[in-house]
Amino acid sequence: MVDDRDEHRLVSTAVGNKRQVEVRLTKKTEELGLRSRELGRQAKTLALGTPERVLLERKIETVYGWLRTAPTEEVVIVAMPKSNGGKR
Repeated sequence: MVDDRDEHRLVSTAVGNKRQVEVRLTKKTEELGLRSRELGRQAKTLALGTPERVLLERKIETVYGWLRTAPTEEVVIVAMPKSNGGKR
């Protein structure tokens, strides 16, 4: 079931025992995501290959590079919902 609450989180429920785990983006990841989106918007307003657009595209790639290589705990927070015993 998907419940859109305009939040960056995923709650997964086990079929057999109904236990849940919640995964949220860290504040840093959320901020970097918003920043890369804004940089992408700016880049699209510029002609391909211009120095300004290339610079913006490099900044976006830096964000993606961090996401690919950062330790999991810096990207997401994994917790059990309070009804299942609190944070993990």
